[in-house]
Amino acid sequence: MRWPACSPPALTESLAANVVVENVPGAGGTIGVDRMAKAVPDGYTLVLSGDAALVLTGGAYGVKAPYETLRDLAPIAQLIITPNVLVVSNDVPARSVAELVALVRSPPGRFSFASGGIGFSTHRAGESMNSMAGLDMVHVPNPGPLARRDRRACRARPSRCRAPRRSSITSP
Repeated sequence: MRWPACSPPALTESLAANVVVENVPGAGGTIGVDRMAKAVPDGYTLVLSGDAALVLTGGAYGVKAPYETLRDLAPIAQLIITPNVLVVSNDVPARSVAELVALVRSPPGRFSFASGGIGFSTHRAGESMNSMAGLDMVHVPNPGPLARRDRRACRARPSRCRAPRRSSITSP
């Protein structure tokens, strides 16, 4: 098996120290970040997390994280920037943002959009689109295999993507 340059075997070799990766999923990364925040400071324990678990800790969605990012963690580096991209399925009669906005507005209340989870950048992008375009799409958190199943069943129409995770805008 060929590992990427930042994989445990490559890091073990370059750091001359054992590297163990523990994936702690759940709550948009908050569970893993909380575990890191409560770990005994040893200079060897690191966390790699998406933005939702680090930025939205102040209760923006009605739930306060059990840690304070700036108080409990010391940022080292931003490793990646992943832009969101808006795409539509070929069966949606919209070929531009303006056409999509017009479709969602007429009649209003018919569309929802799915994301990888509450607070994820795809969720925030969908809410931003709602706000900027005066739309009323309802957010439906749809992480992991369920989102892929919905797309395969053609229930997902326009999609907002953040590679490799997708979120979708769907109509009834």
